[in-house]
Amino acid sequence: MILGLQRMEKPVIAMINGTAVGAGFDLACVCDIRIASPKARFMVAYVKIGLFPGLGGTWLYPRVLGSMGKAAEMLFTGDFMEADEAYRLGFLNRLVDEDELESTTMEMARKIAAGPPIAIRLSKLMLYKGLEFDLDTALKMAAAAETITLTSYDHEEGTRAIRESRKPFYEGR
Repeated sequence: MILGLQRMEKPVIAMINGTAVGAGFDLACVCDIRIASPKARFMVAYVKIGLFPGLGGTWLYPRVLGSMGKAAEMLFTGDFMEADEAYRLGFLNRLVDEDELESTTMEMARKIAAGPPIAIRLSKLMLYKGLEFDLDTALKMAAAAETITLTSYDHEEGTRAIRESRKPFYEGR
């Protein structure tokens, strides 16, 4: 499931309005974007019951928390991370009032869905594959991806829409 979410061509947005512990935290970590209310709390929890985080946590945590130190603290202590700290660390993309959570998340989803599908799919792919590449390889892969988008209908439509001062209508081709 973790690989499936990461490899999914479409962006995955987590909407969090409560406690995400253990596998729930791992699922939040693997999402591309995370939006939460102040009620959100996060805990690795595996250490509390003598388990190793088998859903890829040791790979995910330092990447999404932005620090090996914070990842180690959460892994080794099982302490909660509150929503305000998660936002400050950059783990959360947005921290909004509970009554705005769904509308903010759906607004983000609609904005992404209205974008150019090919460019978004390639961007997501390269975002994660880039973690495996050195800069030289990443630049070569970026050039290949750019060639695909430069020859797409969506690129022509986006350029035309800017010239005509209107919103583009992308078709994914």
